[in-house]
Amino acid sequence: MSDQQIGYRRSFRIRILIPGRKHAVAGIPYEVLEREAALRGITVDEFVEKYEVVSEYDNFDGIRQTFRERANNGDNKPNAT
Repeated sequence: MSDQQIGYRRSFRIRILIPGRKHAVAGIPYEVLEREAALRGITVDEFVEKYEVVSEYDNFDGIRQTFRERANNGDNKPNAT
């Protein structure tokens, strides 16, 4: 991933929400949400409601996160893939 140009860099604390579970969270810069929402012509609140974060990892250093539209399953829960 070192071939990508870095525009901005911010650090976020990693938190374990439920001890003993294999899940942790870190923040996403609000500016990223604003940019992604604007690209789609929607508000940040609409973006957060309609999209989820996809984390790609394991075959390179670090992690890559992208966004994808949630499946419209009516329960507002992330897709399990």
